[in-house]
Amino acid sequence: AQQQAQVHLLLDTGQRYFFGPISIEQDILDPDFVQQFVHIREGEPFSTEALLELQLALSDSSYFNTVEVNPQRTAAVDFHVPVIVTTEPAKPRRYAIGLGYGTDTGPRLSLSTEFRRINRRGHSILTDIRLSEILQTAGAQYQIPIGNLVSDRLTFSSRIESESFADGGNSDRFTLGASRNEEWGPLQRRLYINYQHENFSLGEEDSTVDFFIPGFSLSQLRTDDVLFPRRGYSWSTDLRGSPGVISNTSFARIDLAGKLVLPLGERGRLLLRSRLGAMSVQDFTVLPTSERFFAGGDQSVRGYDYQTLAPEDASGDVVGGQYLAVGSIELDYLFVGNFGAAVFVDGGNAADDFLPSPKTGAGIGFRWRSPVGMLRIDVAHPFDDSDDDYRLHISIGPTL
Repeated sequence: AQQQAQVHLLLDTGQRYFFGPISIEQDILDPDFVQQFVHIREGEPFSTEALLELQLALSDSSYFNTVEVNPQRTAAVDFHVPVIVTTEPAKPRRYAIGLGYGTDTGPRLSLSTEFRRINRRGHSILTDIRLSEILQTAGAQYQIPIGNLVSDRLTFSSRIESESFADGGNSDRFTLGASRNEEWGPLQRRLYINYQHENFSLGEEDSTVDFFIPGFSLSQLRTDDVLFPRRGYSWSTDLRGSPGVISNTSFARIDLAGKLVLPLGERGRLLLRSRLGAMSVQDFTVLPTSERFFAGGDQSVRGYDYQTLAPEDASGDVVGGQYLAVGSIELDYLFVGNFGAAVFVDGGNAADDFLPSPKTGAGIGFRWRSPVGMLRIDVAHPFDDSDDDYRLHISIGPTL
């Protein structure tokens, strides 16, 4: 009479199944090491989600080219299902070459080789060479998996660098380091200590210095798309210094950075960026150039040349500062397919006083959502530099 019907569903799910023994078929690593990827315990309720997590962990480890998880339901004993994981090893070495261009760096070339497994405990070695107009580096890393075998590493590294600075400065550095990189709840944590030997010439300063620098950093990335986020954020903080032991001077330094992306309509985005830095140092004149603060460039205040915003010495050469404050607001919009435009305003500076007086730049840009990240071609006007009407900035890469 009410034109309604009540439906009662009786679901007979049958007997609950449980995990039986889990075996991984492979012959390139120690079985007890590979078994550390397995977080499923025999006797736990059977779950396809747990099997998917195991498959992803083994695939992301870079040790295996293919991973297939096969529950043996027909072989279940007392409703305990054995699981067999079959694998195909990845090639023991990986080679990579990269070409790029940025206004800050000029043309750049990178070459790297990864030895994915040099023993049956999954240790690896990564070597790389990076060449550009302002920076040439060569380095090697020895990595030992710890904790979460996919993401956590104990790393020993060495690196040689030669870098050019604004106003004809240069730095030659040699660094030895050890670090512990691991997940820390939702964050990434890095504890490290470096020994750095540097010979630098910057303005009227010309020194050879040695430093032991311990430090730690925290970072987090949350995004809906790594290459082209519509919504997301990233932040990082780094605190390091030297107590002056076996070092030319003592210092403490903190560096904070953050980025935020918000959607505007279906094809637009609002991008916010900021960076703050501060230090306390006993003798700034012998502080390594890599520890000083500079502003200006593609990823800083557009409209100004790379690393030209900072205190100057008596001869007018830029020598870096003890404080840094940079901020940016940008709106981009894809008008046709993957092509669009942007407008932006940047501000900031480096100085020897807290909260540096900002220099401001603003402009417009072309955007292309390429397969490797957003290509940005910007024309920016510096409002506080009478010698320059505009600067062209070119960069490519992920937004966050």
